Amino acid sequence: MISLFRKIRQKLLTENRVTRYLVYAVGEIFLVVIGILIALQVNNWNEERKRNSNFLATIEQIYNGLELESQELDYVIQNLTQQQDLAAILFNNPDSISMEEVLGTLFYLETDPKDFHSSIGFHFQRLIVNPEDNNENLLARKLTNYLGRSDLVFRKSEKPISAILTKEGFASISPSFGYSLFMGLFNLTGNFQPEEFLKAKDLVSTQEMRTALVQIAQAKEFQKTEMSQLLDLGKNGMKQIKESYPDIRLLYENIGIIGEGTSFGDWSNDTPLKLVDRDKSIWEGVVTLKGGPLKIRENESWIVNWGGSSFPKGNLEWFGQDIQSVAGEYRLVIDMTLKTYEFFPISK
Repeated sequence: MISLFRKIRQKLLTENRVTRYLVYAVGEIFLVVIGILIALQVNNWNEERKRNSNFLATIEQIYNGLELESQELDYVIQNLTQQQDLAAILFNNPDSISMEEVLGTLFYLETDPKDFHSSIGFHFQRLIVNPEDNNENLLARKLTNYLGRSDLVFRKSEKPISAILTKEGFASISPSFGYSLFMGLFNLTGNFQPEEFLKAKDLVSTQEMRTALVQIAQAKEFQKTEMSQLLDLGKNGMKQIKESYPDIRLLYENIGIIGEGTSFGDWSNDTPLKLVDRDKSIWEGVVTLKGGPLKIRENESWIVNWGGSSFPKGNLEWFGQDIQSVAGEYRLVIDMTLKTYEFFPISK
């Protein structure tokens, strides 16, 4: 093609047809420029296609990160509320709590949630936003606001209750936030003498302890406010992602059940379920239960797990209490989108 254009130019010059040569030369330059522009446009289109593909993959990872973090934040808020409720009971009606559980309750009130750090920052750094796409820019702003608030380091506040108990000669106990509550570990009969329980019961009615209970309730309200604001930002981000990119899916994997109530009868072996609906993240399986406690978890790990307060069906509760099952053969259906589970009896 190049040799053909060269021959045409040489012929025009040889015939001294300068005007036509110039017109031809301009036309040739124009064709070259057009070719370059087309090549650039194709390259830009290809780069935008790759950017958009990476953007969607990254947004899906961020969506799933927010999914887990929203459950964790909601779990913490619920437990902070329960701490406030316990403080209110001790303040208003201490006799409703058994004498053996008063000390455990007092120590538990001062437990704090672990510091919260978002995991989506890694994926957010890889997010390349189209500056001309208003929707992408608004979403990036929401995620930036979320990340800006997501490092919640709970300053270890003064522990007025522990100060009082230490002054009165009680040994220190260190319950776990959340876990000690749903496991019912407030009865400390093995840790203290009967006269100490009676002494603690009397302390609750003192003005000093009542003031300490108010301080604790106020501190928990501050923690709840921080957590609730972050939870709202996370849920708003998830809502916009799902509305803008409806094909975004939950990416849970290897969901199974474990516990004494399963056919294995222990807390070491998982009974795996099968993913039957990828878009809605629904898992199913035929399971044989021995009856007793069990939980649901992902990837045979306790990092992500759920419990429940009812059987044969109920709502998944992040790090919740054991599901108390009844022996039998069931078809188990877990809807990870709606966060529900149901054991359907199989008739023999």
